[in-house]
Amino acid sequence: MHAKTHPSEKKLSRLGIDAPPVIRSLLLAGTANILADCVRKKLMKNYPSVAQTFLSVPTLRRFAAQGHRQKCLCYERKYQPNFTTTYKLTTSLFSGLLILSLTCCNYKTNDKVKDENKQNSEQMNTSFNPVVYFEIPVTDIDRATKFYKSVFQFDFEKEVIDHNEMALFPFTDGQTGISGALAKGEIYKPTKNGVVIYFKTLNIDNTLKLAIENGGHILYPKTDNGLGFVAEFEDTEGNRIALHQSPNK
Repeated sequence: MHAKTHPSEKKLSRLGIDAPPVIRSLLLAGTANILADCVRKKLMKNYPSVAQTFLSVPTLRRFAAQGHRQKCLCYERKYQPNFTTTYKLTTSLFSGLLILSLTCCNYKTNDKVKDENKQNSEQMNTSFNPVVYFEIPVTDIDRATKFYKSVFQFDFEKEVIDHNEMALFPFTDGQTGISGALAKGEIYKPTKNGVVIYFKTLNIDNTLKLAIENGGHILYPKTDNGLGFVAEFEDTEGNRIALHQSPNK
């Protein structure tokens, strides 16, 4: 079976008028005037002569849809010099109008999403500090705990988490800073070229001395960076560890 053809569609075909699908559907739906208004008001402000010629197209289509073949042919002959060019231009402009409308809606949606993301980001930046925990890779958990206990006087709690050996650094509620663990496992590889963790110290000279005495090596000597003193050493596992001492007040 063949789909039924709209009567106006047949009349348009008999006249040899092959409108693009979007324009054709609007014309057959009786919305030619809306189409003309949209193009004239939105896109044709700077081209009044072309807009004026375009106004003939809905009239021609209306004659065709109503079956006024003779009127249609006379009207088409009258405007033939501009008809073909104008109709092609109209098709392009209307397509542009549709794209512009969809794009504007999309911009509004994107702007709304960006505003929401910005608000969420601002809330995250002000509600808490970004880093909450760290893990230092080690190959010998006992050697590592002995080193850090000798240098910083830390007491550790040992745990097995997800089949990995952990030695947890001390943590006190209500104090600044974060805590972490020494970690031994398949995924933990000591390195001097990865993330650098800064440990707070009250006496950076004494801490560096203890690091050397317990098997560490100086990688970056004590330096005043304007925010206090910093230094770096290599621990017994091959990690780069940094120190920070607040400036004297």
